[in-house]
Amino acid sequence: MLDRLALFNLVGRRLDYADQRHTVLARNLANADTPGFVPHDLVEPDFRRPAAGTGALQVGLVSSHPQHFQTDVAAHTVARQRADPADIKPSGNAVSLDIEAGKLRSNSGQHRLATVVYGKYMDLLRSALGQA
Repeated sequence: MLDRLALFNLVGRRLDYADQRHTVLARNLANADTPGFVPHDLVEPDFRRPAAGTGALQVGLVSSHPQHFQTDVAAHTVARQRADPADIKPSGNAVSLDIEAGKLRSNSGQHRLATVVYGKYMDLLRSALGQA
């Protein structure tokens, strides 16, 4: 029911994006010493428009074992990052710990903002219903 309200839909999409971006950025950090690894990032969707299929490459979570949990998390477009040739290590790894840590910090702030907006909107609905 709440997903029919525009702001809840928007906040839900923003939270899904932040969660999936965190996973991609954490994978980049985990592979900081893997030879030849190229970091990835999610392309931020336009949150001003309703969600729509774009026909782009969609990537979701996968399990490596049949007993792992299955999810139905909405997928976002993944893009390889262009690395500055000066940042590429002799092993071919292009992960910059400083850049990835900065992206994680920024993503955390976006997630926190979305949860605060969600909480305030819930407070407003409770107040309107006389339950505050």
